[in-house]
Amino acid sequence: MGKPTDDQLRELGRHFFPILAQLQADLRSASEAERKPDRSAAERARDRVAAELVTLGRFLDAIASTREDDECAAAALRISALVHGLADLDAGHVSALMQPSKKVGRPRTPARDQMIMATAALAMEAEMRRGLSRQQAADRTARLLAVARVRVGRSGDKPITAAKIAEWRDVLNAGPKDSQDWSIAEARWRLVLDRLNLGAPLAPNAAERLIHAMLVHLQAMGIPENPPD
Repeated sequence: MGKPTDDQLRELGRHFFPILAQLQADLRSASEAERKPDRSAAERARDRVAAELVTLGRFLDAIASTREDDECAAAALRISALVHGLADLDAGHVSALMQPSKKVGRPRTPARDQMIMATAALAMEAEMRRGLSRQQAADRTARLLAVARVRVGRSGDKPITAAKIAEWRDVLNAGPKDSQDWSIAEARWRLVLDRLNLGAPLAPNAAERLIHAMLVHLQAMGIPENPPD
């Protein structure tokens, strides 16, 4: 596909700028879903996800109507099915879309742990780029995670050691694996590392900031910021 002409760009703007403006307004209003005092943190997070999915479904449907795009229309319907699946969970029903896959073997690393693994590895990387040795960087990252009461494991009860952080960094630094087991961790690692390698500034407290951002992300996923002792 060649470079669009000025007329084509004007036509795109005429169609899509109003749709994008509506999307932005709808996403802002979706934040109201997190302000229901009678809901748990996980329920509020799920409400917001559902509200945002509805917004994205409307966006895709608007594109489908404007451009007569069957793929966008189909994607809007799939998003609608996902929203209904989330609503069914609230009612105690597990729809076919929400059923776990029946795979044999070791279960996939939970998304929460993948976020922690990537963040720990990135924090250690930041400390090493700041001038600390490998061991010093791993030790300091482990202390920061302990202060933040961040743990891993399906029950959130496994403390994170310096040796484990160094191991995670080595695995992520080796590049993507065939397995999808660490797909979230690898994507997060690569996203931040690419920015650093392109010369993005590294703050003196970069490790602390990475861990703080991770806690915010976990909260947005409906996972408590600090697991119980």
